[in-house]
Amino acid sequence: MQTLNSFLPFIGFLALIWALGALAFAIFPGNRVRRVKIAGIAFAIFVVAIMASLRVERTAENQEMTDAGVSSREELAAMRAAEQERIETAQRAESAALREAEEVAKVSAYIEQLDREIASIPSVQASKYTEDITTINTGLLLIGAWALLYERGENLILNEEARQKRQQFRQLLVRKQADLLPAMRDAYGPAMRQQLWEADGSARTIGAGYRTVEFVSAAFARNANIQQIHLEIRENLMMLRFTRAQYKWFERASDFSYYTLEVPRDSDVVKWESGGRYRVLD
Repeated sequence: MQTLNSFLPFIGFLALIWALGALAFAIFPGNRVRRVKIAGIAFAIFVVAIMASLRVERTAENQEMTDAGVSSREELAAMRAAEQERIETAQRAESAALREAEEVAKVSAYIEQLDREIASIPSVQASKYTEDITTINTGLLLIGAWALLYERGENLILNEEARQKRQQFRQLLVRKQADLLPAMRDAYGPAMRQQLWEADGSARTIGAGYRTVEFVSAAFARNANIQQIHLEIRENLMMLRFTRAQYKWFERASDFSYYTLEVPRDSDVVKWESGGRYRVLD
């Protein structure tokens, strides 16, 4: 019955097209009376098909009411609404279960990565990241990757055990940064001195914790050169957490330019952004 009902409107539509076509062609020379008759027959088929479709639909609706044990269209509509609500509730529950499973998988992968880093961090040696500028920058990338791993936990639903493991990772990271960063700053001066040698320049790191870096070059007799070089290396200096950068045009110059850098502590876990901006992660 339902299959017939689905075809009847289609039959009626074709009949209507046929009728309209016949009427259109009736304006041309030829057997116009015949064409008008054909159009009338086609239109009658259209009307019959549509009426039959409505009748079949009512019959199907009555049968559905009988099967459902209801006596009115209102009850049938309420039953249909309840069924639709049941389906939508089931779909929402399925979606929620899928999201929960995905979250569990993310947390599981996160904990596994924390376990790997917790096992490997104690074996990381500062000497591996102090040979030259390239290895120093590699050390900075490693510290940055650890910080991003720690940050990922902010967006995950962690149980108490997982939160404790994340804090264990943070404590190891803080201690390792306090070991790596001073050593990398100490190595930065000699590493830059190697690069500046051909330009008759030099560099050194001085002060407690090697927090001050000093560059010496005849080019620094011009303020424009000082500003240009400082803008080029400022972000790198901040990531190494230097607090002061000095620029002299000869080594014993008593009058020289310097910049003070506002940087986090070596123990701060930091997410670096462009332009030397950063956010300390709690």
